[in-house]
Amino acid sequence: MVSKTRVKKRRINFTYLHKAAKDGSVSICKRLIQAGTPIDIFDRKNKTALHIAIINGHYDVVKYLLDNGANSNSHFFSFGFWWTPLQIAAKIGDIGICELLIKAGAQINSVRKIDGATALWIAVACCTSIDCDNVVKYLLENGASPNVRTSCGGYFTTALHIAALSGAIDRCELLIKAGAEIDPVCNVDSATTSRSIEYCTKYVRNFWGGFNKTPLQIAAVRGAIGGGAIGICELLVQAGAQINGVDGCDESPLLSIIELRHKLQSRRDYYLFYFPVVEYLLKNGANANYKSRDGRKPLHQAVLHNLPKVCQLLVSFGADVDNTYTIGEYWQKSPLVMAFHFKRYNIIKYLFKKSAKFEVEQAENFLYIADKAVEKEDIEMLQYLIRCENSPVDREWICKKIRNTILKDRTHKKLQFFLSLSNIHPIFGETNSGLTDMCRNDIRKNLGSIGICELFVLAGAQINGVDGCDESPLLYMIELRPKLKSRREYYTNYFSVVEYLLKNGANANYKSRDGRKPLHQAVLHNLPKVCQLLVSFGADVDDTYKIGEYWQKSPLVMAFHFKRYNIIKYLFNKSAKFNVEQAENFLYIADKAVQKQDIEMLQFLIRCENSPLDREWICKKIRNTILKDKTHKKLQFLLSLSNIHPTFGETNSGLTDVCRNNIRKNLGRVQTFGKINKLKIPKTVKRYLACDSLLRHICKGTLINKNQPMKARKNAEQLLWHLNCLY
Repeated sequence: MVSKTRVKKRRINFTYLHKAAKDGSVSICKRLIQAGTPIDIFDRKNKTALHIAIINGHYDVVKYLLDNGANSNSHFFSFGFWWTPLQIAAKIGDIGICELLIKAGAQINSVRKIDGATALWIAVACCTSIDCDNVVKYLLENGASPNVRTSCGGYFTTALHIAALSGAIDRCELLIKAGAEIDPVCNVDSATTSRSIEYCTKYVRNFWGGFNKTPLQIAAVRGAIGGGAIGICELLVQAGAQINGVDGCDESPLLSIIELRHKLQSRRDYYLFYFPVVEYLLKNGANANYKSRDGRKPLHQAVLHNLPKVCQLLVSFGADVDNTYTIGEYWQKSPLVMAFHFKRYNIIKYLFKKSAKFEVEQAENFLYIADKAVEKEDIEMLQYLIRCENSPVDREWICKKIRNTILKDRTHKKLQFFLSLSNIHPIFGETNSGLTDMCRNDIRKNLGSIGICELFVLAGAQINGVDGCDESPLLYMIELRPKLKSRREYYTNYFSVVEYLLKNGANANYKSRDGRKPLHQAVLHNLPKVCQLLVSFGADVDDTYKIGEYWQKSPLVMAFHFKRYNIIKYLFNKSAKFNVEQAENFLYIADKAVQKQDIEMLQFLIRCENSPLDREWICKKIRNTILKDKTHKKLQFLLSLSNIHPTFGETNSGLTDVCRNNIRKNLGRVQTFGKINKLKIPKTVKRYLACDSLLRHICKGTLINKNQPMKARKNAEQLLWHLNCLY
C-alpha cells in the first residue's frame, strides 16, 4: 500500500498531462485537457506539458498544446537558468517547433533570466543539431536581434562573439548579413555570477583570459579549440573589423594570438593552429610594432615564448628589432637582450643577421650561447658573438675551449670548426702568430694525429710556433714519451706525427729557452728511431745541451750518461765527437758490448782517443769473463779483437799470442801422465786430458762420484773441444 505522503509528492512533481507530453501521446493529452486538466499546469520545476514536449521533440504534441492555448512564453527553471519554450527549441535545434512557437506568438527576443541569453544566442552557442544553421537563419529572418548581449559566464557577449569562438563561419556570415556589430567588446559583468554549464563556460573563460575581446580577437585565438579560423578572420576584416582594435587588456589581435603560445602543449601545435592566422593578420595590416599599455610588443612576446618563425615574420613586416620593452621604471630590454636572457638560440642568431643592436653588459647568458654555438659547430653564430663590442669571447676563451672541449672529442669536424675561427676573430685573423701559435700547436701535440696535423698545416699553422713553455710542436712531441706506459705505445701513436712534422719543415735543431733540443730529448727518453729520424733531417750530432752555466753535453755524452746503448752505436756511425773524459759509464757500455758480442761497438770504443779499452783491459776481460762461461763463441769473439785493436792489429804476435798464452798459462799442463793414470776415469778420455784447475775439478768429481763416469766423459770432451781451438 502506497503511503499518502508518497502519493502527494508524486502529484506535486508530475501530472498525467506531463507524462502524456513526455510520451508523445496526443490522444491522452486531448482526453486529459477535455477532462479539465489545466493546459499550463506546472510541475515542481515550473515545467508545463509544453516544455516537456519540446524537450523530448514531440512536434504533434507541441502543435496540439499551442493550438489549445498553451502559453508559448512561460519560463521554467533548469540547470540554474529560467528557460522559455523558444529557447529550449533553439537549444535542441528543432526548426519545426521553432516555427510553431513563433507563429503562436512566442517572443523571439525574450531573454533568459539570470544571464539574459536570447533564443538566437542560445542557438549559436549551445545548439548541437545538424539544423542549427537553419534555426539561426530562421530566427534572424523572423526578427531576432544579433546584438543582444548576454552575461553568460560573467561576460557581456553577443551572438557574433560566440559564433567566432565556435569557429562557425556560416553562422558568422548570417549574423553579419543580419546587421550584427562587427567590433563589439565583451565587457566584463561584475554584477553577474560566473555560473554556466554551457559552451561559454567551457571555452570563453578558459581562452579569453578574463579580458574584454572583440570577435576578431576571439576568431584569432580560437585555434586552440578547433585549429585556426582564418576564414572567420577574413570575413570579419572584409566586414570592416578593426584589425588593430584593442581589448580590455589593451591587446591587439596580433599580440593576443602570440600570447597564446604558453597555453598549448608544444610549439608544433602553435605553428599548426596559429601561425597561419598571424601571417594573415600581418598581411592585412596588423601593426607589428603595436605597444600595449604595459609596454608589451609582438616581437618581444614572440621572443619570450620562443617562436622563431613568428619573429622572422614580424621582422619581415617591419617590426623594429631595436625597440625596447619597458619593465618597471628603470629596466629596458631590446628583443636581442631578451633573447639572451631567455636563451633563445635561434632567435638570437636571426636578430644578429638583422643587425640588431645591444650592449654585451646587458646580455645575460652570453657565454652560455657561445658554448652552445661551439657544441653545434655554428661558425656563423660565433662570428657574431666574437665581433660584438667588448665581447668576452676573446683569445683566452677560444684557447680554453679548444683545450678543454675539443681535445676530449678528438673529432676532425670540431677541429675544422675551430680552425675556421682564425678567419673571423679580429685578434687572430690578420696575423700569423695568433691562434695558430697559441692553440693549434697545443692541439697537435696532444692529439698525435697526422690527419689533424694536416688540417692545421693546411690552415696555415706555424709548424715551428712555440707555446708558453717555449716548446715547438716537435720538441713537445718528443717530451711526451714519459707520459706513456711503453716505448712501443709511443712509436705506435706519436712516431708518425714526428715524421710528418719533420717532413713539413719542423726545425730539427730548434733550441728552447732553457737550451733543450729535440735530439737531446730523444736521447734522454731513449728513442733510437726518433734520433735516427732527427739526424736524417739535419739534426746536429755534435751540438751541446747547456745545463747550468758550466756544463755542456753533446748528444753522445748524454747517451753515455743515460746508458743508451743503441743510440751510442748510431751516433758513432754518424761520426759524433766527444771527450772520453766526459763520458760516464764508458766501461759499462764496453762490458755490454762484450756481453752482446758486438764487435762493431767495441771497435768504436777501442778506437776512441784516450780509450780505456787497452791490452790490459782486454786480457782481463778474457781471463775473468770469457773463461767463466766456457763458450766457444765468446772466445772467438775476444780473439777477433786482434783485428780491431791498434796495439795488436798488425802483428802476428798480437792479441792472439797474448791471449792464447795467458789461457794456456792459466789452464796449465800436467807435468807427468803418471798422475793422470792414477785417476780412475774412462780410458777414452785420458789421452785428451792436459789441464790443471779444470781437470782437477773434473777428476775430483769423478773420484767422489764413481757411479757417474759418463758425466766425467762429457766434461772431458767439452774441455777437449775448447783446447782444440787453441792448439
